[in-house]
Amino acid sequence: MGVDVNLAKKWVNFMYLEKIKIKNFKKIIKLETELNKNINIFIGNNAQGKTSILESIYVLALTKPSKSVEESDLINKSSNFSLIKGTLVNEKSKKEMEFILTNQQKTLKINKKEIKKVGDYLTNLNVIMFSPDDLDIIKKSPLVRRNLLNIELCQLFPNYMKVLNEYNKILKIRNEYLRKNYGNMDKAYFDIITEKLVDRLIIIRNYRQKYVECINSKIEIIYKRIMKTGNLKVVYDKNISFESKEEIINYYKDNYYNELDKKMTLFGIQKDDLLFYVDDMNLKDYGSQGQQRVAVLSFKLAEINIFKETKKTYPIVLLDDIFSELDIEKRNNLLKFIKSNIQFIITTTDIKNISEKIVEKASIFKIKDGKENLFMYGYLTSNLYIRPSCGDCDFKGIPRQSDITLADFWGIESKLDDDKGTSLVLINNKKGKALFNRIENNIISYKRNFSEIFEKNVCFNSSVEIPPESEKFLRELSYKPFSKVLSKYDRIFKLKKLDNSSLITSS
Repeated sequence: MGVDVNLAKKWVNFMYLEKIKIKNFKKIIKLETELNKNINIFIGNNAQGKTSILESIYVLALTKPSKSVEESDLINKSSNFSLIKGTLVNEKSKKEMEFILTNQQKTLKINKKEIKKVGDYLTNLNVIMFSPDDLDIIKKSPLVRRNLLNIELCQLFPNYMKVLNEYNKILKIRNEYLRKNYGNMDKAYFDIITEKLVDRLIIIRNYRQKYVECINSKIEIIYKRIMKTGNLKVVYDKNISFESKEEIINYYKDNYYNELDKKMTLFGIQKDDLLFYVDDMNLKDYGSQGQQRVAVLSFKLAEINIFKETKKTYPIVLLDDIFSELDIEKRNNLLKFIKSNIQFIITTTDIKNISEKIVEKASIFKIKDGKENLFMYGYLTSNLYIRPSCGDCDFKGIPRQSDITLADFWGIESKLDDDKGTSLVLINNKKGKALFNRIENNIISYKRNFSEIFEKNVCFNSSVEIPPESEKFLRELSYKPFSKVLSKYDRIFKLKKLDNSSLITSS
């Protein structure tokens, strides 16, 4: 009997965002683009809107931001509304999801139909986000870690969100009763409220406990693959250690007067915590920043596999400039987890942080001031705009025919890159040296050796490779809008090989 090689493909449903449209969301005024089903890289300097793109996808999926901010702050200051629209594709269907936010209300739509219950909306688009702020998961209060658990469990299990909402409502009622009825307590009614709370507590705790068990079945291997040493374990620290309903209710009864005195519920799943240990060492108190960062990365990578096993599909993975926080070895170990059947949306300030193998498969977007820079996108990825003479340059190579050669220095290190461009000056003879000496004190300059120059500026020795479609592109540009012509020919041009440094340029 033969083996069906397609079983795995059938079992795991490939889900990805085909298109994203953003209006008036944080730094972004307007952005609309098609996405690669596998790897997308948004490049730009800090404060240009890259993170806002990832945040918009996160909000589209979960209806709320990843950080504790007021929803009104999501709306760009120039507008009174924010809109995020995404086309979600899997092997079975295509859905158009829509998130609209005003100062008065939030509207959720799927295929233009308004969705009233958040629980009915949440489980459609699944995302996991990695960001430099992930260190807060270990460093900050238990609330951050509980939120992490709640977010992922709500995406995985609609019932979890339902029960969690019920628990929070009952908890609010119980707290109000403790606060307002001191000395006039209806104990029988209070016991009923407590029992209802305990019923939900047990369900939520079981979900959390099983989830952490699943995490632990995967996280140790992942952590070792990245760090090469250490045993990572996550401990679910329950605020109430008792297991049975009767024991928990009795615990509340034993602490009745204590809670009455404090006028609030002192115990429950709202006090639970997650603890991260490496070799029995609590990372919050004793771990290095590198250990803490990789522990969180490992946790989230483990979550990706849990999504696959539970929902039979991978989530969309959002990586917000995390490569700059890791050394080369850890960065490369992390990149090994990038798989062809997962959509990755990555932001970075420097394409050199990402391996060439990953870049070759990716769609590249250069972002400036909250916009996708279409000109730079086409210029850097396809050579569509290059003049025909650049394809057969008579002046390439060494020796140079001029006294001084001026050029853009592609890939110059960041200390000279102010997003306005950095010039390369080649001094070719004594006369050129004398001329340069006259202005040297009026400029900022650094010496570089020839090997670095030629490595990052390959056209000094060879002509630009101009694609055959360039002539058609330039001809159509004379009577069609730029964006439409670029969109047409971008479907032809796929990134076969990129010089990493060529993407780090000013716009």
